[in-house]
Amino acid sequence: MWKIRFLVIGLLCGISFSSVAAEAAPLALDVDFTRVKKNTVVAKGRFDGVLPENWRPDYPGWTGCEATGRVINEGMEHFLRFEVTKMDSQRVQFACPVPRPADRKYYKLSLQYRNLQDNKAEILIRETAAPYRTLWSAPLEITPEWKKAEFIFRPQAGVPAGEVGLFLYLNAVGAFDIVSLKLTEAGPEELAKSASGIRRPSPELKNFFRNSRLPAGLQSGWNFGREKTPQWRISAEPGPSGSPCLVFRDGALLTEPFQVAEPGKVHTFSFSYRGEGEVYAGGRWRKLPAAEEWKRLGIEFIPEAEAKAFQFRFRTRNTLAVDAFRVAAGNDSAYLPQAPCEVALALPPGEAAASRIQFLTEVPRIDYRLSGSWEGAVLAVTAADLYGRKQSFQVTPRNAHGSIDFGMFAGGASGQFRIEVAAVRDGKPISPVNELVVTRLPRPRYWDRDAPDSPFGIHVLANDPVLKSIKAAGVNHVRLHDAGTEYIGWAFLEPSRGEWRFRDDAIGLYRRNHLKILGGLSTAPAWATEAGKREWDKKKLSWLERYRLNYAAPLRPEEFAAYVTAVVRRYRGEIDEYMVWNEPWASGFFYKGFDENGSRISFPDNAPPYFTLQKAAFEAARAVAPEVRIAGYNTVAGVIGERWNRALAKLGAGRYCDIVDFHLYNDRYTGYPGDIPERAIRELRDTIGSVFRHRIYMSEGQGASKSAANEALGEYIGIYRHTVPWPNRDDNLELSELQVRYIVSLLAAGVDRVFLYSAHTYEGLARQPNFLALLQADGYPSPQLVAHAAMARLLEDKKFTARRGFGDQVYAYCFSDGRTSTVVAIPRKTASGWLLRSRLPGVARTDLWGNPYAAGATSGRVLYYLTGDFPVEELLDSLSLDGRPEAAKNR
Repeated sequence: MWKIRFLVIGLLCGISFSSVAAEAAPLALDVDFTRVKKNTVVAKGRFDGVLPENWRPDYPGWTGCEATGRVINEGMEHFLRFEVTKMDSQRVQFACPVPRPADRKYYKLSLQYRNLQDNKAEILIRETAAPYRTLWSAPLEITPEWKKAEFIFRPQAGVPAGEVGLFLYLNAVGAFDIVSLKLTEAGPEELAKSASGIRRPSPELKNFFRNSRLPAGLQSGWNFGREKTPQWRISAEPGPSGSPCLVFRDGALLTEPFQVAEPGKVHTFSFSYRGEGEVYAGGRWRKLPAAEEWKRLGIEFIPEAEAKAFQFRFRTRNTLAVDAFRVAAGNDSAYLPQAPCEVALALPPGEAAASRIQFLTEVPRIDYRLSGSWEGAVLAVTAADLYGRKQSFQVTPRNAHGSIDFGMFAGGASGQFRIEVAAVRDGKPISPVNELVVTRLPRPRYWDRDAPDSPFGIHVLANDPVLKSIKAAGVNHVRLHDAGTEYIGWAFLEPSRGEWRFRDDAIGLYRRNHLKILGGLSTAPAWATEAGKREWDKKKLSWLERYRLNYAAPLRPEEFAAYVTAVVRRYRGEIDEYMVWNEPWASGFFYKGFDENGSRISFPDNAPPYFTLQKAAFEAARAVAPEVRIAGYNTVAGVIGERWNRALAKLGAGRYCDIVDFHLYNDRYTGYPGDIPERAIRELRDTIGSVFRHRIYMSEGQGASKSAANEALGEYIGIYRHTVPWPNRDDNLELSELQVRYIVSLLAAGVDRVFLYSAHTYEGLARQPNFLALLQADGYPSPQLVAHAAMARLLEDKKFTARRGFGDQVYAYCFSDGRTSTVVAIPRKTASGWLLRSRLPGVARTDLWGNPYAAGATSGRVLYYLTGDFPVEELLDSLSLDGRPEAAKNR
């Protein structure tokens, strides 16, 4: 046995560690919103009214939104009312300059407000200049009553120096009232309050891992790397722990997240291994010397007090067996489990068992495997679901392995089921509580075949268990950008002139899972660009700088056309649709080259060179495969997109594409007349004109957009309870409903296909991902996936036909195939619990998760479905708005 000794601060997996930033100027702000002065701005948009000192309307120059501000006396309250009277696809925002907060300090922001709008507002600190990175943000809930909100936060670290401001975003037409706002550095009491969310284990524990053995495969909290399909097995013989061990090859493995009792002191992470690989610790990868026999390694580290959790990572290009994991205080690296027994859980074999998905035709059952001293114990089991319901029961094991049937709880329902299990002997637990979240779904209509006309798409890497999760969600298309750029981008396929490195394996894996592909004709190798004329020490470049190097514009369109010809010819019959480039309107994604100082040189106008590229790609693809469809424009909602659309339309870009694709990220409630998707498509129609006869793809975006700077809605941990060492704050209902509302609204607005971004941004539970969709931070299905599956099942093969409002409370979006119709009923968030009812026989009402709707379960403010075998108009005419008596009084 041998050891490595070094200092580890905040072992969040995959994070490099930089020095503490220099002290920033003190940050303090105390605003009385009733002490105001006149402030009128008229540009593209308009603000007319009053604002406090140093505040400004930050939207009229670039949006068409309109708002007013006036001080109101209402009883005992004296406040400023913002009234938003007109919205486009953007938002109304107000800004106040503030000193830059320090990276590693905590702050407290408190405000008194009342949000009478039909969408959450948002308070945030962000850069005042491009790229407008957010340091911190939080939502301001819809509330008809006055609310005093308080936030304790630490700003996002590592954002380069620059001016910042405090911003208030308003996201809907209507009134938002505010009295006061105060921002100060957090004191000791506030700091203690902010850290109280960490669940610290008992210092008496000899091991802070719940699962120190993996005899049944990965346990809850453990996950493989996202880049490729995991290759693993369980050994036939026992490892050093006395139980069968995990053997994996050519991939990465993350441990479960853990916490320690006494941060700031020396701890040791130890494990046994056989084979060769690397371990990530101390901010870098360290080689594990090849070992033909079992070897034990101890790594000393000092955990940071403020980290919410820690994870370690392994990787190998060959084969690595690992076992007997331990984290303990001090420097003892001998193996000891946390308790006398451990309970490992897994799904039995099934079509999507590796994704932790069971179809409803499969028995609701999980397998267990006991290790250690389990004789004489019973298994205490608790099953829980997405509705918050629970049921407890016991299982008496006859052997070290067996199964647990939870069918008496799950029945035939769709959803997620958390099965918690602990071994108990003589009334006392002899194992940690383990848990497994099982996702149960009906098998989707196109599970084992292509669905070329399906509107549901996503971004996802070629990782088989994840692809099966996505297909089970009713997704039938993938877009190869970011997730898959390396499979089809020119910079990756032809790194040296004439040297081709095609990724047939990845393309084939999508197709074997019956996922149709929107291929990305993008990037350029260094030899084909102006940027490639410079010598770069890529080790000194950040990840983002290395990433951007691939998006320098090709010098010669004919060389880009040759790449297009090679790709389209090779994948003819496998890939039917291609897009040209990604976000070419942005200088970071489409630029000329670099000057002698290494600064990026932008085009005076990106539209003409992009038009040349799109035309070259279109003509090259058509010459090889006349049947393929090409997406062009690659635009975006808002003022940037409007200018871009007009410029390309003037050049005649519509003649050189079959599809117009655009991007739209959103985190606001949709599903109402005049919502953001509807306004975005109207802008597209107005600026592109006759080209609007083309198919329309929303090729990148999502409806529950949350970056790592904002944990307010959730950290993408689903319904885990014991797996993470901090309280689960995920608002799964809201995240799921936001995503479904957004997709329904886009389809109703005339979009032919929606590609969510993204199912590839996860790393591990200890690190919150950016813009994740349908999955959790460990890569397994989230509640969002359940909601998407229900929506896709009800809307697949149906076209949007009509929308009807009911008392300005509920909007019915109707989809039909001519025989069966489905109404997506979307209530306003300010609705009073009203439900649509049909007088027709056999009309089924279904909730967000795809189960029969239980009246009152969600107060009528969450979307639901009504489906029947009737024509559209007959179903719509049969609907009426009904509700509980108490709701009627408040109407």
